[in-house]
Amino acid sequence: VEDNAVNRMLAQRMLLSLGFESDAAEDGEKGLEAHRREPYDVIFMDVQMPGMDGLEATRRIRENEHSSMKRLPIIAMTAHAMDGVVERCLAAGMDQCATKPIEPDKVAALLKTFLKGAAV
Repeated sequence: VEDNAVNRMLAQRMLLSLGFESDAAEDGEKGLEAHRREPYDVIFMDVQMPGMDGLEATRRIRENEHSSMKRLPIIAMTAHAMDGVVERCLAAGMDQCATKPIEPDKVAALLKTFLKGAAV
């Protein structure tokens, strides 16, 4: 979930090069809609977006998970690693916080961490 079209395209290409299929959404609301339709294995979520930001989208995903007993890994992506950002991401329910620009080796390591048994 990323509001910048170029970043969405680059992320999808990076994931494809690592052997993963992906969908993209341009804001938190569209990310929530996609999550309701599709059982994803992991979500990369931009933190700052117009409309519904990544923190609110993550909180809503976590609220919906209470009945399922299954936790979807959500990895925050942020250009700002300032004081408090990581803490706010974790408090919203994100599992990890990665700073942009995100490199392929960093994405591969995150996927390996959160997708047990995945060949990355």
